[in-house]
Amino acid sequence: CYESLMRSLPDTVRNETRVFFERPNIPFKVQLFLNEPNINRHCYSLFVKELRKKCEATNTTLRRKWVQEVGSYTAGSVIPVKQATKSAYLIYLHYRIINRTIATNKLLLVLEVANSNLCTFCKRDIETICHLFCQCPVIQQFLQNIDAELNRLYHIRFRHTIATWFLVQDIDPLQTLIITLAKGMIYRARNSDVKPEVLQFLNALKLEAIIERRASELSGRTEAFGRKWGSLSSIITSVQN
Repeated sequence: CYESLMRSLPDTVRNETRVFFERPNIPFKVQLFLNEPNINRHCYSLFVKELRKKCEATNTTLRRKWVQEVGSYTAGSVIPVKQATKSAYLIYLHYRIINRTIATNKLLLVLEVANSNLCTFCKRDIETICHLFCQCPVIQQFLQNIDAELNRLYHIRFRHTIATWFLVQDIDPLQTLIITLAKGMIYRARNSDVKPEVLQFLNALKLEAIIERRASELSGRTEAFGRKWGSLSSIITSVQN
């Protein structure tokens, strides 16, 4: 960039200004500081140490908030979600939820982006992460409808506690997928200002099953697909638009 800049200048200007632009204007003491390997290593160590302190403080605050709201917290819940689904959207959504970076109306009102901090669905309580994805009566009805339909059509019960709902602890991959997909439907409905529908959820679950079955066929692991999906594998042909 420097050479191209110098070539673009007239000869008279280039000859007069070369002495000023030949090198960046870095003070002598700063040059000594930058050229000293021991000082560079020391500064890098201080940077890493400070970064670790901030990370530990953030994790402590995160743990405290989840323990207050759901009774427990275990790091690493992104791993079972990645094992349950290949959807980058669902994995990233879970990561945002568990790290509490979802912009709910409570935060948006503070940022003066929203006009109200009330829940998008029920319009009665403050929209926090726990309320939006679990405690809202509209969402509770949505989850009960999912359980009823899965039991009626495929004889599968959609069982979860508030801890397994957010942290997906000690549950099988299919239940992890159902939970993660349900939260994805809730968030999409919230952003579209509509209520989540069970039929849309079942169609999204059908699409997940089609993708996984095709991937298992290509990799020669159809038995693994059957073990994970069980009787729910018939969703591929049973759900209608």
